[in-house]
Amino acid sequence: MKDFRVKIFFRVFLITINIWLIFYLYYSQESFIFPVIVAIILIIQMYKLFNFLDLTNQETIRFLEAIKYSDFTQTFSPKIGGNSFIQLSKTFNEIIEKFKKEKREKTEALKYFQNVLQHIEIALFSFNQNGEIEILNRATKKLFGCSILKNISAIKHLSPQLFEIITSNSNKIKLLRKVEINNELYHLYITSTKFKINNNTLRLISIQNFQTEIEENELEAWQNLIKVLTHEIMNSVTPISSLAETMKNTLINADNTFFEQEENFSDFKKSIITIEKRSEALTNFVNKFRNISNIPKPVFRSVTVINLLERIETLFKKELDKNNIKLEINVAPKQIQIYADSEQIEQVIINLVINSIKALKNKSEKLIRLSAYLSKGNFTTLEVYDNGCGINYSIQDKIFIPFFTTTENGSGIGLNIAKQIMRLHKGTIRVNSTPDKESKFILTFY
Repeated sequence: MKDFRVKIFFRVFLITINIWLIFYLYYSQESFIFPVIVAIILIIQMYKLFNFLDLTNQETIRFLEAIKYSDFTQTFSPKIGGNSFIQLSKTFNEIIEKFKKEKREKTEALKYFQNVLQHIEIALFSFNQNGEIEILNRATKKLFGCSILKNISAIKHLSPQLFEIITSNSNKIKLLRKVEINNELYHLYITSTKFKINNNTLRLISIQNFQTEIEENELEAWQNLIKVLTHEIMNSVTPISSLAETMKNTLINADNTFFEQEENFSDFKKSIITIEKRSEALTNFVNKFRNISNIPKPVFRSVTVINLLERIETLFKKELDKNNIKLEINVAPKQIQIYADSEQIEQVIINLVINSIKALKNKSEKLIRLSAYLSKGNFTTLEVYDNGCGINYSIQDKIFIPFFTTTENGSGIGLNIAKQIMRLHKGTIRVNSTPDKESKFILTFY
């Protein structure tokens, strides 16, 4: 800027001299020729000064307009001499290049985001307060069965139920629903969030279709259940059928004196008793199946967790002392409560404690710990822990299947009933176990 100041000073100095010279010539000479000539020179000098300043302003204005309109194709070179203008042009060019680089990076990031958005299998779209859709991916088009979707009003015709959900006034929505779209039923997990960009209120919707996964899980569950049912039924029916066949053949070949022999009569009697016992076992099995398919609807009320766990401790005190098992209760905060059916949750914990007692049978140091706390999201969580024999990794995903059991006298319905009760309470039950070390059943109430 030093050259710039020198040039301005020099031009202003010349203009000042010319003005003084005009007045001097005007008052000292009778002729007007010399004052006029000096005046013309003065005008030219003033024009040169304004032009000099205007060139600088024009370059600055051109630079600012390039920034304003994102025109990063502009380049700047000094149109007037001096190191200061060379440096100014260089700075302008560097700033333009930086903006150009940032714009290119943003464009590439936007393309990357769009590609990722299109490849996500979850339906994602956003719309403004006028219902105009601003973001839309392929999964959304596939879900709604349309190639173009400009306004959410179109969704109302495809699925009135879904339209009502996504246009509700709630700032945040998280729900799992069965929704009909184009006359087809889907299991959908729907989330919705409101946010603002430049005073423009937008709503982002994500929809995940669990239909295929649910059908696969249901099929697998039915297959596992059928395997267990088939196994249990065949265990009873096979000996019944075999004995009945033997008895029939014996009667066909027997004469009138067959039952007069004590040995034959005793064998026949044993066969009938065996058939009776196996029939009774089959009846009991059917009754158990009826029990797990007819769990009563829970009666909800506020339940203080520590009181619930202390009742469990009192209930098992004699058996715990008999088996030399230590039971701990940890509840934090002490006043923690759940909204549940007290009797049903108590039955769940009783079943888990019974399993823990069995798991501790061959342990020298025996511990059962009943815990309750607030997990992330402020959800109440109950835990039943024991340092028993644990559960093999290979069967941890099967223990909640009806009639699946690893114990000789187990019914295989306790954990399944526990899972159904937790589902009726809108909660979950899961296991975290290390074989030959410990087991932990975790109950979460949402």
